This record gives sequence, structure tokens and C-alpha cells, in this order.
Amino acid sequence: MSSSSSKPKNNIIRPVILASTIFIVVTSVFAWLFFKSIDQVQLNAQNIFDEEQFVIKKSIESRKDIYLNSLYAARGLFSASNNVTEQEWKYFVEELDLANRFPGIQGLGYGAFIFGSEKQDFISMQNTVRDEDASDFEIFPKGTRDFYNPVIYIQPSTGTNPDSIGLDMLFEPSRKNAIFKAIETNSLQNSGKVFLQQKNNIDSKPGFVVYLPVYKKPQTENYSIESIQGIILAGFQVENFIDTILKNQNSNLDITIYDNEQKEESIIYQSNNTESQNKNFKDLKTIETINIANRNWIIEFTPKNNFGENILNTSVPWYILFGGISLAFLISCVVYLIAYSQKRAQFIAIGMTKDLLYSKIKAEIETEKMSAIISSIGDGIVVVDNLGSIVLVNNSFTNLTGWKKDDVIGKNMTEILPLYNKAGKLVKESERPINKALLSKKSTNNKFQNIEYAKKDGSTFPVAITVSPVTINTKLAGAVQVFRDITKEYEVDKAKTEFVSLASHQLRTPLTSIAWYTEMLLSINGKNLTENQQLYVKEIQNGSKRMVELVNALLNVSRIELGNFAVDPIPENPKEILDNVIKDMRILLEEKEVTYTIDTSQSPKIYIADKNLLGMIFQNLISNAFKYTHTGTINISLKENHQWLEFIVADTGLGIPEDQQKKIFAKLFRGDNVKTHDTTGTGLGLYIIKAIVEEVGGTIQFKSKLNMGTTFTVRLPLSGMKSKSGSRPLES
Repeated sequence: MSSSSSKPKNNIIRPVILASTIFIVVTSVFAWLFFKSIDQVQLNAQNIFDEEQFVIKKSIESRKDIYLNSLYAARGLFSASNNVTEQEWKYFVEELDLANRFPGIQGLGYGAFIFGSEKQDFISMQNTVRDEDASDFEIFPKGTRDFYNPVIYIQPSTGTNPDSIGLDMLFEPSRKNAIFKAIETNSLQNSGKVFLQQKNNIDSKPGFVVYLPVYKKPQTENYSIESIQGIILAGFQVENFIDTILKNQNSNLDITIYDNEQKEESIIYQSNNTESQNKNFKDLKTIETINIANRNWIIEFTPKNNFGENILNTSVPWYILFGGISLAFLISCVVYLIAYSQKRAQFIAIGMTKDLLYSKIKAEIETEKMSAIISSIGDGIVVVDNLGSIVLVNNSFTNLTGWKKDDVIGKNMTEILPLYNKAGKLVKESERPINKALLSKKSTNNKFQNIEYAKKDGSTFPVAITVSPVTINTKLAGAVQVFRDITKEYEVDKAKTEFVSLASHQLRTPLTSIAWYTEMLLSINGKNLTENQQLYVKEIQNGSKRMVELVNALLNVSRIELGNFAVDPIPENPKEILDNVIKDMRILLEEKEVTYTIDTSQSPKIYIADKNLLGMIFQNLISNAFKYTHTGTINISLKENHQWLEFIVADTGLGIPEDQQKKIFAKLFRGDNVKTHDTTGTGLGLYIIKAIVEEVGGTIQFKSKLNMGTTFTVRLPLSGMKSKSGSRPLES
């Protein structure tokens, strides 16, 4: 009786034990996966946090360098003139366009440096030169001091800036220390945290002031109070300065900036709300230091409350945990039923369940790893098959283009993302990077192309694209494209180009004056000068000419890069233009022991061209040939060749090293073998010529062998140069 009753108990107990064991094992595995997924989410969050923190820091450093250069540009104004008037200062600051190009700078000003004994005379002089309708000039805060540094110019003259006229910048210790340190070191100095106070003390905001000294002429290396003329200042509102950067970055981070010391009273900017800090990633925090005009900023980065919402899927670990528990329970029930019905079937079911379980776990782990990696990448990723149809995109693709994943899967890249060149025209199918990679089975990119993608809403953004083909057993399976928005790089490059243009314009006036005066000395007073004095004046004259050529080249580069130079073609005789270039270069040609030939027998009599630009092409290539050919021959030809006007210059000179030929049209590049023979080149000529030729629809090519010579070939459309409207022509 007892033995027969024990069998049912054993039949129930064994399956229960087995099922329970399986449930515990499966649940443990999924619990492990749960914690691993949490660790992965934290790791992804750390990577995203580090990347955004790095981008913000670099943006602040890049922007502050551009901003601080405006003070050096202002000092250049004083270097070019003995006396800068208020109207000249106003015009200079208006050209800088602080509100749009330098948000955060409240005003750019200049303060005279005077001794206490000069105060009353200085005030009287200021009241004499100021406009009649202007209020009386006075120095404030009132009081007797050994030195005064009152603000006399400040622009723009909007808001509370005019209230700063007369403000003695030495009244506050932090400002005074910064000013004296700037005078002693001839460098930019940061005042530290101050309130940008005016007379009425209304709307005062925390910020900082950067000072740069202007010394009396002639300037010596004795940087002292006696040699100081005045102080250039830029008042920064930190809130506007930093908010502009964070807005452009669309950052998920909060930042707190301390001035020099990490103390509560040293906080100069704070974007975060301590009551709404992110609880999921509260351990994410970094401290970085940035030097702003010789004073340190300590920046504390923390995640915002919404950090990672669109990038990190924090619910995945919980799905794994609850899904694993459910799966474990289901498997345990199945095992229990099978085990209870048949012992052999029990063993078979257990084995199959284990195989299935392990395979599923492995597949889920690999899927989660791949998903986590792709999701954490900040660049857009799109995978296509061998026909160009989209099979996979990541979250950054959606953020950059506006297209959702479900809307693009299975569709061709061409219809989803139109690609435009810099002229605003659609790029040909065969020229798209992804199609080139599929056809050639080689990686490709748009390194030397300016192209833009069109988003879903029709707006465009410049992109850098890299495409790699995917092959399986030598058979093309598709391609992977990685792209990123390079708008910020374009903006930084444009700001740099505009600054070069501004600086070059400022340099032209003093250089022109030098050229005039040296010409006058040589033509009028040449007989009264000794031989050495005449030699020195000629050296000055030659140096100023080289500087003018460099300034003109820089202006041409800036106009080319900004795209605002004009092309005005009219009917011209190309042979006459070439003859005039040769005539202007007679002195250079006669100094060389070089024979040269000119063949214009097949040149057209009339050609639609911009005379200035065509002359620049002729002059640059011919002068280079003579400059780098010391003995030998130079052959020049201008002829009609099918649909082209062909200009060829072949020399037997130094040649171009083979490993440097790819860089020959790059800005500021000069071959190593020519630097020892000619130190006066700028490295900009061929860059400018190539830009001109391509802009008017032509091509430029060359062949060269080291120490055997170089042949340049320029082909321009026989139909004529393409017309282009622009604000200014290039400088010849």
C-alpha cells in the first residue's frame, strides 16, 4: 500500500524539482543579462556624455580664440594710425558685426591711460572734441587716484554701452590687477568675474572683461606705465557667450563655470537646475579647465534631466528581465508536463530546451551588442544591399535627415536623400559616393567635394561621407555609408576666411603709404641720399611690394572661398593679353640665362574672356617657369584645340618631387626643392589659378619629373569663360 502510493509522489516530485531547477537557471541567466544590459546602458551613456562634453569644450575654446583675435585686430588699427578717431573706431566695430558674428561681446572699447596730474586737462580736451549734443565728459567713480583709465570709445552705442563712457577701469581691484598685468606682459588679460556696471547700475550682469594694451610709438620692449597709451577692452556677457554655443550644439548636458576657483561665489555661469538633475545618470560628471586670456575657467559638466531619452533605451534591461522570467516559467511548465508523462521524453525535451535556450541567449546577446554599438555612434549610418536599397539605418540617421526608420527601409538612397553639389544641382547617379563604392568595390569619400544632403523637409546640410563596400566570399553584398553634418566646420572656416579678408584690408593702407613714401624718397631726394641710404630705401620698397603681393593673394583666397569674386567676360584678343604679360615680365626674363619660345600661330583672334583673370593665369604659370628654371629652355604656346583654348607652359627647370605632386594646388604649399632657391613665394598662386580655371569651366593639369622640368596645361572652353556676378574682382 505504501510502496504504490510513493510512486505518484515520486512522479510529481521529480518533475517539480527539474522544472524548478530549470526555472532558476534560466531566470539567473536572464538576471545576468539584465545587469549586463544595465552596465551597457551606463557605458553608452558615459561615451555619449564624454563625446558631448568634448564637443562643447572644443567649441568654447574655438570660439574664444576667434573672439580674442578681435582685440588684436583692434590693436592693429592703432598700429596703422597715430590717432584713431571715435568715427574710425565706430566704423571698425561695425565691420566686425559683433551682434551676429560675436554674440556675447557686449561692447568693444578703448580707454586712455593718464596720470593723476593730467586728469583735468584730459577732461577738458575730451569735452572739446566731443559732439556738441553729447553730455559733458566726466571720469567716474569720483576720487583722487595716481592713475586713471577712463573709457573714451565703446561700440556699439546701444543699450547701456554709452553709460560706460568715462568709467575708470582702475577703480575695481580685479580689473586694475588685470590691466597692470596686461601692461607688464604685453598680453591679453582676463579681469575674472565682474559685474558689467554702468553709471546707473541698472541691468548689471555677471561677466568678464579682457584687456589688451596699446603702447606709445615708437614701441620698445620696455613694457611699463610710462610707455602705455591706452587699453583696448572687450566686455563679455558669459550668459550670451555660452548659451549661443549650447544652442548650436543642441546639448544634453548642463554646465557650471567657475572663475579660477571651484567655489560658490566664483560661479560665473550655470545652466542647470539642481532640483531637476538626472537621477538615472547621477554619477556622470567631469571637470575640465579652459584658459581664457590667461585666467582659468573650471567647467563642471553634468547630464540634463532628459539626457539620453532619444539615444539610450533604458527600458531594454527590464524587457530582458521580465521576458526571461516569463520564458523560464513557460519552459519549466513544458518540462514539467513532458517529464510527468514520460521519462524518456523528459530527457529529450530537456536537451532540446537547453539547446534552444542557449541559442536564443547567444542571439539576443549579439543583437543587443550590435544595437548598442550602432545606437551609440553619433554619425549617421545607412546600410544598403547590392542594388542600393536601404536595409538598416541608425538613430543618428533619423536625427540628421528627419526620416523615420520604417519610412526608408527597402527604398533606394536616391529617392530618400537627394544629393546636391555646391552649385545647387543634383549630383549624377554615377557620381554619388555610395554608387561609386558599389560599382568599384572600393571605399570612397567626398574629401574633395562640397556636397549637401536634402532632409525630409527640403532643407539641406553639408556632409562628409565615407562608403565601404561589403563583400562575402568575394561577392558584393552591399555597402555601409557613414556620414556627418559638417555645418560647424563650414562656419568656422568661413569665419576664418572673413577674418583674413578683414585683416588684409587693414594691412593695405599702411603698405600703400610705405610704397608712396619710398618712391618719393628715391625720386625726389635720391641725389641727397648716400649709396647705403638709397640701398636701404630700395630694400624697404622691395619689401613693401612683396607684402602688397601677399596681401593681394590673401584677399584673392578669401574672395574665392567666400564665392564673391566676379567674372566679367567680354570679347578680347588672347594673343595681345599674352604679349602684354610677356612685356611686363621683360626684366625677369632678361635676368635669366634661359631661352624661351612663344607660339601663338594657332591662337584665335577673339575669345570671350575676363581680361584680368586670363592675364593672371598667363602671368602666374610663366613667372613660375622662369623662377624655377635657372638654365635651359621654356616653351609657351597658346592655341585652339578642338573645343578648348589651350595654354601650355613647358620648362626644363627644377621639377616637382613625385611624393609632393598631389599637394601642388593646396594653399600655402611649396615644394621642398624650391624653398632653398626662392624664399619669396607665398604658396597661393597655383591654388588661386586652379580656382579661377575651374570657376570659368576649364581644367588645369601638369606633368613633372624632378630636375627635368614641368609642363602645365590649361584648357578653357572655346565658347568663352562663364560669367559670374560678384561684389569685387580678384586682385591681379
